[in-house]
Amino acid sequence: MKRKFALAIFALLLVVLSAPLAAKMVLEKFHMASMERQFQIESPAYLSGNYSWHGTDVSVSHDNVTDSYQDPWDESFLAADIQLAINEEIAVELPNYAVRADYAERGQDSSHIVHFLVREKNLEKLVIFLNMSRQHIVENENGDHIGYVSDEELAFRTYTISPDGSIEKEDFLFTERDGFQTELINYSAMYPAMIGYYTDAWHSFPLFLFPFSYPFFTFILGGAILIAQVIAFLKNRFLKITG
Repeated sequence: MKRKFALAIFALLLVVLSAPLAAKMVLEKFHMASMERQFQIESPAYLSGNYSWHGTDVSVSHDNVTDSYQDPWDESFLAADIQLAINEEIAVELPNYAVRADYAERGQDSSHIVHFLVREKNLEKLVIFLNMSRQHIVENENGDHIGYVSDEELAFRTYTISPDGSIEKEDFLFTERDGFQTELINYSAMYPAMIGYYTDAWHSFPLFLFPFSYPFFTFILGGAILIAQVIAFLKNRFLKITG
């Protein structure tokens, strides 16, 4: 009796520890499939100088270029005021933001503004995606300047332009995003790792124990043991009643 009770507790622990992550990972797969059905997103492109789409003019410029620094990978960056203009009106200005030097020379921005062509229900739209977060510039013991922004501070903005010229602006935080916004972050490469909507687990580095040994195998094993225990209990109870 004690052995059966211990086995049931062990199985219950396997299910309880595995179920939350397993459920999120299953939901994430359904979400990924749903995003693929709903949206077709082209690879991002860095806005360069003047760009025109269905009569809407978009441009990016850099003013007040000042300090320069290097990141730990020896990439040269400049500090500059980044301006995004739509139809010759300044839509947003990012003051004293870091811009990769080689992109700034070509009038592009590598880490704050990209654009996508997004097709939804056979309607194509231009989405301008902005990282509104200013990097904190610090210097480590090797003299490298490191730019970082915590997840809680990460803020983004989209300008969605329709073929008829209508423009929709939307702001959101990294910690408060919907499924489509999650896709845009991944496509923009403005976050150092791939992320998921329900869980990041599918984007983690695969190991022997993850994700199939845990949480799926452990969940199935625990569930199978519990079901076998219940069947055995009911069978014994039935035999006692009929016996």
